Amino acid sequence: RTLWLAACVSSSEAKVALAAHQIVMQRDHRSLLLLLPGEGIDRQIFLQTAEAAGLRVACRSEGVLPDTLTQVYVADSCDGLSAYYRLSPVAFLGQSMDQGAKGIDPFVAAAFGCALLYGPNVSFYEERYRRLTKEGGARMIRSAATLAQAISLLSNPAQSARMALAAWETISEGAEVTDALIDIALAHCDAIGP
Repeated sequence: RTLWLAACVSSSEAKVALAAHQIVMQRDHRSLLLLLPGEGIDRQIFLQTAEAAGLRVACRSEGVLPDTLTQVYVADSCDGLSAYYRLSPVAFLGQSMDQGAKGIDPFVAAAFGCALLYGPNVSFYEERYRRLTKEGGARMIRSAATLAQAISLLSNPAQSARMALAAWETISEGAEVTDALIDIALAHCDAIGP
């Protein structure tokens, strides 16, 4: 079953994710979208939009877990985001498509082994997205159609694993040097005493 995450999305990004999911379901009718509203976004809007699109929806706040017929699972908020990153091989990172959006930190999702998709408006983390994209760990999307195309491609476990590995390797660069510097600093502190 194809599983993907739309993390910390705005109302308009949720509409893009839901439209993309309907396209994905034409090829894989059992696919599941985990939809997490961004901060301050009412999950009821997401539920209503998904239901209006004719999708079978379950909601965490109602104590309902997704079953085999669930097409969209709506979380309460981004508070439990790390758990959803762990579950999802592919994550569309919200706060990246709306005019004036600034993006969310892609390194967090990369650390959990997600293949990353994002929109064009990520100015707060532009360098990080650029590095991830250059190394093959992230891909920019611009519409529901390009999002659906990327999800369909990444539903192949080998493709999503390759992309997630590239993201992991990108965020891990320099870790050995950092560890060595920390060891030197701790040894120095031990040598000079309290």
